[in-house]
Amino acid sequence: MRPLLLGLVVLWLLGRPATAAPSDAGVQVACVAENVCTLVQPLSSSGGVQTVALLEHAVPHADARQPFAGWFGWSHAPAALRERVLRGGSVRLERTTEAGSFLLRTVPMVRLAEEGDALLVFLTVDPLRTGTAAELPEPIALAQQRGLLTPEQEARVARESQAQRARTKALLDAWDAFTRAPGNHAARARLVDALGGDTTSLDPDTFLTADQRTALRRAGLALEGRILLEDGPGPGIAFRLRVEAVPLEQVAREWNAGLRALVNPLERVPRPLLLVAPGRRHEEVSFTLDVKDGEESRMSQVVRRLLAVPGLSTDGKELPPPGL
Repeated sequence: MRPLLLGLVVLWLLGRPATAAPSDAGVQVACVAENVCTLVQPLSSSGGVQTVALLEHAVPHADARQPFAGWFGWSHAPAALRERVLRGGSVRLERTTEAGSFLLRTVPMVRLAEEGDALLVFLTVDPLRTGTAAELPEPIALAQQRGLLTPEQEARVARESQAQRARTKALLDAWDAFTRAPGNHAARARLVDALGGDTTSLDPDTFLTADQRTALRRAGLALEGRILLEDGPGPGIAFRLRVEAVPLEQVAREWNAGLRALVNPLERVPRPLLLVAPGRRHEEVSFTLDVKDGEESRMSQVVRRLLAVPGLSTDGKELPPPGL
């Protein structure tokens, strides 16, 4: 019973934020969460990325009926994911199966020298958390249930569902092989690759149409868009505002709150209260606005663009200046 409890404590700790390795010289620790660390030997550093040797080489014991946790090198991480980790990002990949819940987390800005510059990852298995892996992202699955998809989308969904079932089988096969030979290098690499390759090719933001996302919001699904600020692309442009598939109620809420990207870079002057037509609050808007330096204020340029969106208006009331 004690090993089971210790394993569950480790799994609980994994829910805490990931951290990079500390900068002490000599032997260091590399962590995915506070108190979930391993010893490494720094070998070199370039651009903030440390190349290390893993000092813990004991062959782990793996029992399919007990919680498991171990450190691995991931040599075949997808290029985009690898780049994100080496830039300081933290990646968490999880899949629930009939054999338990598998979780993989990466150590930011660390790679292993002995594994061909592999990423350093921590992999755990909780056999008590069983279930069925989701074959589709929730918004796409709900759109399918409601008959909102086109025939072409249905065909892509069918292919993705089949691929996800194959990925689950590959992971369970890899886990079975690993439990029989946890010290085997090929078995270890196969397990990490099977879980690390657990991705979907369908992104609700690009797969679904604006009308489909609007219908899902009306059905009660919370689908927010993205509001991004970018540096001005050229002289005379203060910044670029990108609004991507944002429902009108979100636009008005964030503008009126004065705490998010729509407002923060603007002048500290009063701004109009935005109103949304009741029947259009779930509709979305996308646009890109280059806010220029010049005679017209930045606030005025953004207000003018927002009021050009069908369904947005103002009643003449003013809100206090946005907070910093």
